[in-house]
Amino acid sequence: MSLCSSTLKLAYLSKNSLKSSIKNEFLYKRIQLMKKIKAKKSLGQNFLIDNDALSDIASGIEISGKHIIEVGPGYGALTDYLLEKSPLTLDLVELDRDMIDILE
Repeated sequence: MSLCSSTLKLAYLSKNSLKSSIKNEFLYKRIQLMKKIKAKKSLGQNFLIDNDALSDIASGIEISGKHIIEVGPGYGALTDYLLEKSPLTLDLVELDRDMIDILE
């Protein structure tokens, strides 16, 4: 599923069905915050929200016990999946101050 179709899918789900379709309550809260923030074209932002895609990305790399750098973590959806895999360290590099406030 592409980001565009995931975004459209998100737009048509009711609040209750959205909450039940997202496994991670922390991710649900971040998506609620993200609704208030528009992607900044100048930064080339796209927000990944599909749980299957996030899981596939995190499962496709070996990070346990390694130093990991995530560039452009956005609101932290992938970050949560990466943390579940027990990296030695996980450093985030984010330029957007609005996203930094959410990540903190």
